[in-house]
This record gives sequence, structure tokens and C-alpha cells, in this order.
Amino acid sequence: MSQLSYLYRRPGGIYAVRICVPVRFQLRLGKREIHVSTKVREVALAKGTAYPIVSYWKRLFLEWDGIVTPPGSIPPNMASVYGVQSHHLSHHPTPASTEQSVLTCSALLLLFIEAKKGDWAEDQQRKMKTMCGMFVDLMGDQLVQSVSRQMLRSYQQKLLLLPRNIYQTRRKFSVTSASELRQLTAKYKLDTMTLVTSNNYMQKLGEMFGWAVREDYLIKNPTLNLTQTRPKKRDQDARDVFDAADLNRIFSAPWFSNGGNYPAAGPNKNFRPHHYWLPLLGLYTGARLNEICQLNLEDIRDSSDGTWLIHINDSQTENIEPNISSRPRKKLKTTNANRVIGVHHHLIKLGLITYKKHLEALGYSRLFPELRFDDKKGFGKAAGKWFNDRYLGEILKMPRDGRKCFHSLRHMFISELFKSEIPEAYIAQLAGHERGETISAKRYRKDVADQQLAGYVDRLDFKLPEIQPFACDAAAGYLREALRRRIKEV
Repeated sequence: MSQLSYLYRRPGGIYAVRICVPVRFQLRLGKREIHVSTKVREVALAKGTAYPIVSYWKRLFLEWDGIVTPPGSIPPNMASVYGVQSHHLSHHPTPASTEQSVLTCSALLLLFIEAKKGDWAEDQQRKMKTMCGMFVDLMGDQLVQSVSRQMLRSYQQKLLLLPRNIYQTRRKFSVTSASELRQLTAKYKLDTMTLVTSNNYMQKLGEMFGWAVREDYLIKNPTLNLTQTRPKKRDQDARDVFDAADLNRIFSAPWFSNGGNYPAAGPNKNFRPHHYWLPLLGLYTGARLNEICQLNLEDIRDSSDGTWLIHINDSQTENIEPNISSRPRKKLKTTNANRVIGVHHHLIKLGLITYKKHLEALGYSRLFPELRFDDKKGFGKAAGKWFNDRYLGEILKMPRDGRKCFHSLRHMFISELFKSEIPEAYIAQLAGHERGETISAKRYRKDVADQQLAGYVDRLDFKLPEIQPFACDAAAGYLREALRRRIKEV
């Protein structure tokens, strides 16, 4: 019987393994069948995950019949992965004593994602599963111990034959496998994956193998020092940073010059308050798009000395917005992303605090109540499409090659902090990065006081064109229209 015959798909789309228990062992196990979830929806990953599960149980049955020696015990942290109950474990060895010969890359990925659930948001889990799973798709579900540097170099070359935008290509042509993507790229002469992106894939794969080494599933990380580099190209030259001319164009839009106060009859169906505030907040806080879009009004607060602060967090608050249901929807990329950033004096001058208080008086709980929540992209989905595709692409005619986007504002913020010669650990704290490279730095270094960091942020000067303070009264009408249309669509 082929391995695939053990797999079946549950109604929710998750693949599971079904193992028939021989009649002679049914009384011993107390069941006729063993069902184990692979916890994945991708059939390629499910196949690889099923292999060690099926292999373990088939060998165990043979051992109970006295045909082969015991299959080797599995560690308690892997018991659920194999579908083994605690009373089936004779002893509790370390992961190094597991059957590494049957541990596949897809099974390792499953363990890796499970171990990181507490540290990663759902988007990050999904991203790691997709990017690490690409190795399984392109190279087959290899045994972990058999992954060689030669194999990884071949993987790098195959990545460069895939389309530049894998997600869009999959959606456009309704394909899933890497082989189909490669065929489509060649057939339609699509732009291929950049070296930067392929290195990113290799980096994510390296994170998985690095974790495997730390957990004693592997002796050595085979991906070390395998990223490819272009000659005569510095990292800082490849960054997607807006220059002074870009900033002047971006912040010269009419909603900046008139404060969003459109003297039009009836509600303006094109302007929304986030068109005004998102670029400004991205530039002066360095926060990621969704981090800004999901801000609650209570996340903007003043300290004991009167310093206004923005708290980037994933704490859930009861939603008091009219006609909008409440459910947990805030999330962060990593645990380090939870941080506090000082409100720049320019944002205060333009009316951010005034607008916050205005929204509170109207009964809103979020800074951008007009933004709809998306299960995958959070509150930032529509905002990202507007800024990157509509504003930069269609209106400002900037090339949509992935080099300049909303995230470029974050790059500018961090670059300006470096130019100000602020200690790197402080910059990491403001950006939501790990606080250092060493264990000592990560574990024992304490964060700097929020007010002190706020002073560093307040020094930044981006030389923007003249921007008028935000018209709060006009914004109320735009919000009512946005919410009316959103409810009507539902």
C-alpha cells in the first residue's frame, strides 16, 4: 500500500493519517484505527509528515510480532506527532535518541512551527510554513540527515527559476506546485525570483535547521554561509528607502496640503483619514503597516511627565465602535515587536492627539475604525493595497517592483536613527528587533526608559513639504460614510 493511501482530508482541509490496527493488537491498544492529524493543508507536507508516523507504527507492530528489534523510542515532545499515547512510551530519551533516519524535512517543519507558536503571530507561522515548505516542494521530502550542501546549492538555483511574485502567479493561474510555477515562468517569460528573495528563503530554511541543531535533531546546520551575494553590491544599497524627492511627492498630495478638509457636497467617497495619518505614522514611528492599522485609541497615551507615547502591542480590548462586532484581532510579528515609541512633535502639531480625543468623544475605540479586519492580513490589507498599488503605483507612477513600498518608511525611520548615532540597542528597541546578537544581550539587557527613547525620536527631521493640521470635523463625515458602506457590504 502506498503512503498516500494512509492520508485523508478532513472537512476543515487538514490532512490526517489513518492506520489500521491489526486485529491481534486491537485489544492491546483499545482501538481499531489510529488517526493522527498532520496539522497541514498542503498535500506535499502531509505526505512527508505521514511517512515517519506510518513507519513508526508498522515497525512497532513487527516488533510486537517478534520479527524485528524495537523501533526506538520517541521523546515525549514528539508523542502527539506520531499519535502515541503516554502509556506507550517505555522511557523518555532526548530528541537525539529518536529515529532520525525517518525524520523528514516536512515532519521537522511541523515540529518547528509547533515549538514557535508562542513566539510567532499567525502570519509569521504561515510565512515560515510556506517558505520552508518550498524546499520540500522543489527537492522532495528529504530525510533531515541527508540534506547536503550540494543539495542546498541546487535548491538555490531552482528558486531563481520561480516567478518573482509566487503568490500572484499561483492566484492568477490557479496552480500550487513549484514545478507548475517553474513551467509557467518559462512559458510566459515571467520575471524570475530575485537573489534577495531567494536568500530570504534560504535564511528561513536555515532558521529551521538551526532550531533542529539546538534541539539535537541535527548535529550541524547545513545552510551556514550558503546565501548568495552579488558582487559590488552593498546591503545598504539594496534597501528600499525613499529619497528626499520621493518624500516630497508622497507628502504633496492634496489631503496633506488641506488637512483632509474637502469642501465637497456630500461625503467624499475617495478620501479616508488613514490616507493622511498612515504615511506620517509610518515615517515618524517606523512601525509596520498592520501595527499602525490596528492601534487602539488607548494605545496612544501620555506618561507621568506629559510625554505622549504609542504602545505597539497585541492586547485585546472590548470594541465599543457602533455596529461593529468585537473579537480578538490584534497581532504582532514577534514578541520583540511589543514596544513603546514616542509621539514626534510634528505629529502632535498636525493634530494626532486632538484626533484621538475627537474619536473617543464620538464613541470609537480604534484609531482607524474605517479599516476592515482580514483574517490573514489583519487591518492592514486594504491600507496596503491603497498605499502601494493605488497611491504609489497608479497616482505617483512609481515602479511596482517591490523595492519601494510602505515598508520603505520604516527603513527611513531606522536609517535616520543610525545617522543620529543612537546606540544600536536603542534602535533595536524602537524598531521591535531583538536587543542584541549574544545570549547575554538578549536575556539580561534591560530596555531603556520610554521617555528617554521618545527624546531620540523627537530629534528626527525629514524635511517634508508644508502639511496642514488634520481637519477632525470633516473626518467624522468620512468615517460615517466608510462605516455605512462597510455595513451595507456585509
